[in-house]
Amino acid sequence: MQSIPDQLRAPMIQLLLSIADDKLFLGHSNSNWTGLAPILEADIAFSSLAQDDIAHAGAMYELASNLQNKDADDIAFGRTESEYVCADIATRNDDFNWAAAIARQFYCNHFDYYRLCRLSDATWKPLADLAKRLKSEQAIHVDYVNSWVIH
Repeated sequence: MQSIPDQLRAPMIQLLLSIADDKLFLGHSNSNWTGLAPILEADIAFSSLAQDDIAHAGAMYELASNLQNKDADDIAFGRTESEYVCADIATRNDDFNWAAAIARQFYCNHFDYYRLCRLSDATWKPLADLAKRLKSEQAIHVDYVNSWVIH
């Protein structure tokens, strides 16, 4: 793994955790819609979005674990509630209101896409490579949620 300067290690860990935590919480929120979405196609799509988000979180936790010499699962699930650094919107309960879920997805997916676009130009190659890979998957999320907003 390409090294990262010591003075950037802590900020990089915080960045990775914020992305991973957003994705983890969003993925779990989306998984709550399994079997409950308004139409079968949406049910399947939201389940797929949930799987992608949780997988994206896992990839970010893995990068963070390499910088901390800790187990990725311990980082993901071994922290206290106050140690998570995700955006408030990712933790908001949609109360099984489909419009609220779509609105949350719209904002989170667009933000994640633009964040990954910027990170794909990172000078730290492991992050840039991962961001490039996740960006293409995130573009599918954006297209999907855009179709619901238009609908």
